[in-house]
Amino acid sequence: MGRLLNNSPIMKKFIPLLSSILFPVVAAFGHGSMADPISRSYEVFLENPMAPQSAAAKAAVAVAGTQAFYDWHEVSLNVPDYNYQAKIPDGKLPAAGRDKYAGLNLARTDWPATKVVPGLRVCRFYAATPHEPSFFKAYITRQGYNPAQALRWSDLELISGGETASLSGSNYYMTLALPQRTGRHLLYVIWQRIDPAAEVFFSTSDLDFGGVDYGSVPLPVVAPGPVDDGHDHDHDHATPTPTPTPTTGNVTVDFPEVTVSYKVASDWKSGFEGAVTIKNKTTQVLKDWNLSFEMAPQIASIWNAGVASRNGTSSRFNASAFAWNKDIPASGTVSFGFTASPGGLPQAPSGFIFSAQGTALPTPAPTATPRPTATPTPAPTATPRPTATPTPAPTATPRPTATPTPAPTATPRPTATPTPAPTATPRPTATPTPAPTATPSPSPILGGTKTVAEF
Repeated sequence: MGRLLNNSPIMKKFIPLLSSILFPVVAAFGHGSMADPISRSYEVFLENPMAPQSAAAKAAVAVAGTQAFYDWHEVSLNVPDYNYQAKIPDGKLPAAGRDKYAGLNLARTDWPATKVVPGLRVCRFYAATPHEPSFFKAYITRQGYNPAQALRWSDLELISGGETASLSGSNYYMTLALPQRTGRHLLYVIWQRIDPAAEVFFSTSDLDFGGVDYGSVPLPVVAPGPVDDGHDHDHDHATPTPTPTPTTGNVTVDFPEVTVSYKVASDWKSGFEGAVTIKNKTTQVLKDWNLSFEMAPQIASIWNAGVASRNGTSSRFNASAFAWNKDIPASGTVSFGFTASPGGLPQAPSGFIFSAQGTALPTPAPTATPRPTATPTPAPTATPRPTATPTPAPTATPRPTATPTPAPTATPRPTATPTPAPTATPRPTATPTPAPTATPSPSPILGGTKTVAEF
């Protein structure tokens, strides 16, 4: 009977119809995988297993078939003792050792990879069916890992952050510490249920830290995120995102505390997907962040942040943090994304205003460095001239009264004592020689007397 039914024309038509009805139901009761950075299984599902876009996704479907990727969130095992290495052999980690998911094991350098930088990063694990209690562990490939070789347990090292996972709606959020790396690496996340069945889910995400040229590699699909309307939303039936096209609408704005980077992840003309990253440049935790910006398109959905839609003709949107990502760690980042319409617009959002801890920081306009106000050079205060102390006119030294030089008393000429005329020594009276008597001559003495008188 069973063989008859299976081979009947009716059953041949009925089974595909039944499958098309049941597959979405199975997906709705599925479990989960990494949405940011997106896992390989979720990437292929969003590309559409029936018509994948990337070469890696096409190769994976060729190996594993389409059904594995409709069951993208069921890459799981039961491991009661948590000894995963004993259950999964090297080379088969992405598929959790299951042949059903063998396409995930392909070692290629063209898997769509999420661009990341070292440091703290808020990551999102989408859980179609959350399980509590549970815990997470996150691993990353070591520096020097070769992405062209199959993944082994020895390639992995545990990183911190899995213990921070907290559930919000249908998503678990965790802040992972991404170490310094170069080129392509793998993020391997384990979600372990704590119950008798000990079901555990494995997720493999491709990362690109930059610094190595792998040629032309497509960007990954941006997984749809939660809409902040007070309800949980399943995104199992998400319309595959079109292949991203180049855009000029990217912008980076530097504030004193943070750097805000906006890029268009994909644009399909009638709409586009935007991604925003806020990096804390300080050594302090920035609390209760908020970012507003002006943009002409209308936001349709947003994830990792709440948004206040614009009012009337206003083009300003306000993105605010959730409780789980309200703080930006020192030197860490937070990210959120949104879809909006219309697309095909080269102009990026503008007028960014960031606030945290109550301080609003408007977009810094490149203003000219203000010229310092010239401090007038004070006119030198004239040093007061000292009042001239009049130099006293020198008191004339009184001329000493000239003691009149007494006219020299003329030394009286000594009265000339008249030189007495030499008294003529009287000639001795000659004793006349008695001569013969004659007339006597006048005496010479008389003649001398006459001479004296005339004087």
